[in-house]
Amino acid sequence: MRFLGFRRKGSDYRNSVKIGVAGACNGAGTTHLCIMLANYYANVMGLETVVMEYNDHRDFLKICMETGKIREDYRKFVYRNITFVTGKDMKNTQKETEIMDRARVVILDCGCMGGESEGLFSQSDIRVGVLSGSLYRIACARRIIEKTKGHCMYMAAFGSSKVVQELSRETGVRVGRIPYEDDPFCITPGTAAWIDEVFGGKKLH
Repeated sequence: MRFLGFRRKGSDYRNSVKIGVAGACNGAGTTHLCIMLANYYANVMGLETVVMEYNDHRDFLKICMETGKIREDYRKFVYRNITFVTGKDMKNTQKETEIMDRARVVILDCGCMGGESEGLFSQSDIRVGVLSGSLYRIACARRIIEKTKGHCMYMAAFGSSKVVQELSRETGVRVGRIPYEDDPFCITPGTAAWIDEVFGGKKLH
């Protein structure tokens, strides 16, 4: 189930990789997946990993507050060996460039597909569209597939497997399932193996 055909042309995994993750709708599981990926690269692979938030949800600020990591600059903090950055507040600054240049893995949480984060998503080495298999959100999934077809991989964390399979048949794209984890900061060996298989983690060593 390897999706490495969705790499941006010219990307070199021996140096670094940028992974863009965007959701079809709110609540699809975009941030959850971003943290799972960051946890894998930082704590399983031992690579310097940055996850940057480019949306208006302010989830990283909430993580910062709940974990007691508030410092003079709330826009950047480290938790569980992962560097969290509220990238929207640092966009186009020298500090943003320095943070991204130092990391081996940069994960971009682009929120819902669309808006100014869409450009960052399209420039990523690996692009992931997070869909929802819930019946009341399936129209959003169709729209995103139509908009990005052939230019990213598609995954779903929630919803009926039957609905996801029907969506895949209807649109002609493969929709993978994201393993369920109660806590994205504590992934199981099975999830770590899934991330390596899908995203090719060992290529970065």
